Amino acid sequence: MLEDECFNVDFASSAAEALIMVSQNNYDIILMDIIMPEFTGTDAMLKIRKHIDKTTTKIIAHTFSDNKYINLGFDGQLLKPVKKMCLLKILNPYWSDL
Repeated sequence: MLEDECFNVDFASSAAEALIMVSQNNYDIILMDIIMPEFTGTDAMLKIRKHIDKTTTKIIAHTFSDNKYINLGFDGQLLKPVKKMCLLKILNPYWSDL
């Protein structure tokens, strides 16, 4: 869906891979799945926050549950299953700054 809207997209298959990618690249937005191999998306987000500029990289929780992930340090929350309109709506405030 994001590639259809001309976003450059990278994909990590695990939290460990995401951490490596963040250490090697600069990202404007990270969609972080909450349930992942190795450790949770919340744990990954907290580790990533130590290595990025919070003002330039936004991390959005991607989850089935309606928990308050923003209170845990995420910049936003996207519920599964994802509908294109919801995805674009949640990203709009961030991509307008890019």
